Amino acid sequence: MLGRGRSSGSRGGVGGSASGRSGSPSAKDIQALGDLFAKYASADDDNEIGPEGVESLCGDLGTDPSDVSVLHLAWKMQAARMGFFTRDEFIRGCVALGVPSAKAGITAAGIKERLPSAATEVESKRDALVDFHTYAFKFCLTEPLQKTLDLDTAFAVLELGLPG
Repeated sequence: MLGRGRSSGSRGGVGGSASGRSGSPSAKDIQALGDLFAKYASADDDNEIGPEGVESLCGDLGTDPSDVSVLHLAWKMQAARMGFFTRDEFIRGCVALGVPSAKAGITAAGIKERLPSAATEVESKRDALVDFHTYAFKFCLTEPLQKTLDLDTAFAVLELGLPG
């Protein structure tokens, strides 16, 4: 991943999403998402997936941690820190992606099945593109009062996030 950063802010509770998807997950879905989260959670903090867990999740998704799809996933989660996902962020992102309705079910394969929808959303909806780029910019900020990115980071983020 690119480094550590700040969030652009949460988009509401577990049922909220960057895409504005409506509907609340069932208690059974929340439990299953929590069980999936636990598979990747840190041994030191069972309420957080750390860098090793993110790498393991990426392995199960068949993607490199530096791939733009991981940034799409973090955007859907509205993750506050790069390389870390809290339980609430993970559940929020999976719900926003529609993982509970995936044919593969609430599994890493279900996330993999639904993840392309985030890329499609960014490519086809101007407001999603703006939201994604705003999120990615803020996600890459490493200092509390930082307002700009160094050129190398800015180019890397642009290269990752621009369609085509």
